[in-house]
Amino acid sequence: MKRSTLKQRIRGAVSRPAWLGALAAGLLAPFLVWSVVDVDTDAIFELDGNAITTSTGDDWDQIASGIDVAADPSTFLVDVYPPASGDNIFTGGGSKDERDISGNGTVWQNTTGGPPDKNNLEHAFAGAYRSAATDFDLHIYFGADRFDNSGDSAIGFWFFQDNVADDGNGGFTGKHKVGDILVTSDFRNGGGVSVINVYKWIGGRNPLQLLIAGAPAAPGSGSEPFCLQQNGMSVACGIANRDNAPVPGTWPGGYAFKGGGNDGQFPVSTLYEGGINITQLLGPAQTCFSSFMAMTRTSASTTAQLKDYVVGQFPLCGIEVAKSCDGATTVSESGDLFHNEYTITITNTGIGPVHDAAFIETSAKLEDADAYACQLIEVDGNPVTPIALERDVPVVVSESLASDAAVTATVACDTIENPFDNKASAIAYADEAHALEVTAAEVGSDPGCPAFQVEGALLIDKQCAQRTDVNDQPIPPVTLDGDLKPTVCVDITVTNDRTEIVKDIQIDDDQLPGDAEPAPFTLAPKGQAGDSMTFEDLCYRPLVGDDPAETNPGKVTFTDNAQATGTGVLSKSTLQSAIVTATCDLCPCVDCE
Repeated sequence: MKRSTLKQRIRGAVSRPAWLGALAAGLLAPFLVWSVVDVDTDAIFELDGNAITTSTGDDWDQIASGIDVAADPSTFLVDVYPPASGDNIFTGGGSKDERDISGNGTVWQNTTGGPPDKNNLEHAFAGAYRSAATDFDLHIYFGADRFDNSGDSAIGFWFFQDNVADDGNGGFTGKHKVGDILVTSDFRNGGGVSVINVYKWIGGRNPLQLLIAGAPAAPGSGSEPFCLQQNGMSVACGIANRDNAPVPGTWPGGYAFKGGGNDGQFPVSTLYEGGINITQLLGPAQTCFSSFMAMTRTSASTTAQLKDYVVGQFPLCGIEVAKSCDGATTVSESGDLFHNEYTITITNTGIGPVHDAAFIETSAKLEDADAYACQLIEVDGNPVTPIALERDVPVVVSESLASDAAVTATVACDTIENPFDNKASAIAYADEAHALEVTAAEVGSDPGCPAFQVEGALLIDKQCAQRTDVNDQPIPPVTLDGDLKPTVCVDITVTNDRTEIVKDIQIDDDQLPGDAEPAPFTLAPKGQAGDSMTFEDLCYRPLVGDDPAETNPGKVTFTDNAQATGTGVLSKSTLQSAIVTATCDLCPCVDCE
């Protein structure tokens, strides 16, 4: 994608996060890091086979309520559950993990119906954690509850970078991207977790890469989860409740068990929870997920038939863009366009930094350079060398934007529209290599710019000529030549009383010959230099006076009418002044008998 960047270092842009220094220091002390990065860390989240908070970490009762939750983001989804025939479930032989989600070929499909009881999800939930307590490792915790615990079953969790959802027509929106994560676990003989596997989507003939799997570590007992180790760290853990566990009061809709009589308890192996350390599995690069899916399945195999599912948004990384007008619409320096200034704000709404945050002007009108021109003029309130904006071309305004941080860009536009209702979107990257982009939807200005009010009129004034000779003696406006034929001269002033330039102004006088009328001219807006122009000694030779029968020289008069016409540069409207009259006396005396 073509990109524009600031040539100089942007002052005021968010600098490299301070915690990177802490992370670097942590890497020099591996034993200290290892002591806190385990995904099975109660100080962060309780993987203990129940949903009730009992220590300093979060648990699902808090995620369900959304109160005092350290997760960012978190999601709690409610599925249709028994008795249910309208549940969304997978259908078709292509609804398997190794298939793409949508598009051409064999893809996922869904229908409505009732899944097998042991595969019927009631709720699904997830939360992401990244804090100093984990040396900024990204931990994701997830879980679900189900209607029945009889027989073998399996559960899976997808974390998608694309926005995956039902399309309302038996399919799904969104597609797999390299880096999507799948976690699978088995329930066997109604017990806890028999195996946990973590896969990464890489595409191609064998699209799923197994990141870590195998026999779990010592199974433990009671509230201890099964965990898989990597470099001495617990990087993937899972547990199903091995004893009845209380249903939190915050559980939306409560919980129903097929056998009934559960009395506010999750029967054994109906509540599953797990966690993975994304940073240790994928490396330190930020991974951005947009949506989350929990599903039941016939087994933990990636070729297993998928059963029930619930899907929702899980915006792990994200940016938002907003646009607002700065003040009123004015007139451009050239005077023939409207001028607007806007503030574009890009905010990092995710839990990790984003790189090369840029805004994009999307108006097709920018392709008309004569009528629309926009420039970046400030970043975070600091002037920058102006950058001309092109349609759909990103302009980078921050090299690195930390979580919850924002950067502002000031854009100035000179256009023919009053006001210019343009739009902008935003883009950034989760990694410096630009392998994974994060986008924000297009927005317009809110609040918008008020329209410029074009007001006023074109004015004209006409007087009999006021002249003097070389000796500063008055020259009458009407003079006679040797044949006693009169010449009448007038002065005309045209004034622009409008708040816009008026061009192509013409004076139409019913007595002046065409070659005596001034050539078309332009006047500046009201109150500016050049908003008025006077034309002196505009002369004509009348054949007779106003009254052809009048013989008294003292009563002979000559009258002519004039009007000015022009075009408003901004309003594009035709403007006409009032008609003015000048009556000049042949013999301006009291008694010429």
